[in-house]
Amino acid sequence: MKNYISVALAILALGPLSSPSSGGDPLTSPKLDIPYGRNESVGRLSQVNGIKVYFETYGKGPPMSQLHGNGQNISALGNQIKFFSARYQVIAADSRGHGKSEMGPGRLTYEQMAEDANALLEELGLRHVYVLGWSDGGILGLLLALNHPDKVAKLAIMGANLDPQAAYGWASAWVSQQEKDADAMIAKGDTSMPWPIYKQYLDLLGKQPNIPIERLKRISAPTLVMAADKDVIRDEHTLRIFHAIPKAHLCIFPGATHMIPWEDPGLFNQTVEKFFRDPFTRPDTKQVFLTHSSPSSKSDSEPFSDMWPADDSRFSPDERHMVAAARDYLEKARPKPLDARYKVERTKDGYEVFVMFVNGYENGRPLYYPGGHGIVVLGADGSVIRYTPGS
Repeated sequence: MKNYISVALAILALGPLSSPSSGGDPLTSPKLDIPYGRNESVGRLSQVNGIKVYFETYGKGPPMSQLHGNGQNISALGNQIKFFSARYQVIAADSRGHGKSEMGPGRLTYEQMAEDANALLEELGLRHVYVLGWSDGGILGLLLALNHPDKVAKLAIMGANLDPQAAYGWASAWVSQQEKDADAMIAKGDTSMPWPIYKQYLDLLGKQPNIPIERLKRISAPTLVMAADKDVIRDEHTLRIFHAIPKAHLCIFPGATHMIPWEDPGLFNQTVEKFFRDPFTRPDTKQVFLTHSSPSSKSDSEPFSDMWPADDSRFSPDERHMVAAARDYLEKARPKPLDARYKVERTKDGYEVFVMFVNGYENGRPLYYPGGHGIVVLGADGSVIRYTPGS
């Protein structure tokens, strides 16, 4: 969501926040050996939606887009770029009106910035990207997953919100006072700061976004919803986001603030890396208890409820394509038509399709073969790499 105090600092130079060292002042970005955000050796400008967007690319591997917060630029995610570029191709861009990217005409909105992020990925020919967004970058990640699901393989958001009311009262009051102060400086002709741009940032903080909670159920990408236990976003709002996204995990960092990516980059980065690396699962204590209870309760419970038939509408278009490829592969080796349930997980190199073979029905519910399951591993293009049968 919003780096309320850091935006006031960042606007002074409209460039990287300075810091004597990482792990010091939690409102100043880390000082690293590589000049992230002003690295001429890797920096490029791309014409996107009528403006020039500045971005830098680091590392090799599966593509990852990193999206910074309000008033920040690429340098704010320096610790994350350094860590993830060892195993990913990291694309870090200055959002519209931030850093070296142009503002363009009209009002600055999250929707426009998300469209810029999508257009840059289009320009680079990238789909199925791992997306990490902090603060306002988390809002952009949500919009990207909603409006361009083909771009997002997995999503990790930190301190994001759906509306301005999600922030605590002290933060909203701070934004209101900053707007009054900016108006006063503009009225007297002060030029010590670019006040009109500052007001655009404050408009984002105080009046945007406005994303209906119901829309989140359309997000098909596995999503890690993160916040600190003393964040700028209300705890209950973070929980609402978590519960609204079908494939979501929740992480609340203990003893931390909205600035956890700077305060403890090791913990933050490892948390995101584990989520991106491991196949997504959605364990449920209810399933654990029912599965290990009495035989009668076992017969009344529905196992594998997160696995669906091949033509189920809950699969995204990409998932449906992978299920069809796995099904075609398996049917070639079976003497009779295949009746099965499937679950699709995105991996670094492609997909894994989990399969449970159906052995008839009882009261309309599928019965499964003992050991009748397996995993089909596919490349990003849907080609079958291997099949591992269950035991």
